[in-house]
Amino acid sequence: MQLTRHPISSSFRRTHMTSRLNNAVGAVALPAAYRYSQREVGLIATDEPYLHNAFSWNYQVSRVARYGREMLGLGRYLEIAYEDLCTQPSRVIARVRSFLGCADQGRETSIPVDPSRIGDWDPRDPRVETIWKVCADTAALIGYAREPAARPT
Repeated sequence: MQLTRHPISSSFRRTHMTSRLNNAVGAVALPAAYRYSQREVGLIATDEPYLHNAFSWNYQVSRVARYGREMLGLGRYLEIAYEDLCTQPSRVIARVRSFLGCADQGRETSIPVDPSRIGDWDPRDPRVETIWKVCADTAALIGYAREPAARPT
């Protein structure tokens, strides 16, 4: 199962360990992400953290989605959008239960969900276009549009 998040929202959040060079995972993953997107690795030193996040998101999500779809197939791979989990938790829980072969007891989830965690951004922010240029192909692959409201549920 892969839990995805809109690339713009994800890029504007705090950095993940895969977006920082100060740890063993990031020291390998971030340069690999830059190479994957055909961006000069030396630019890591001057690029803003939101770009580190965008390149890291693109690298990881693309590779996992392609592997899951091509190698595992629908019966062994499930994609869940974070936004759907926040806005429709019961529906997502039902999908996961179905995927796992668990009987749906028809219960609503008791997990408190804060929809404000989905993330909101100003589409006029010039960084949005920069992020989208990095992530557009992968975003489209998994069903995200540039504007979060345009994502099919």
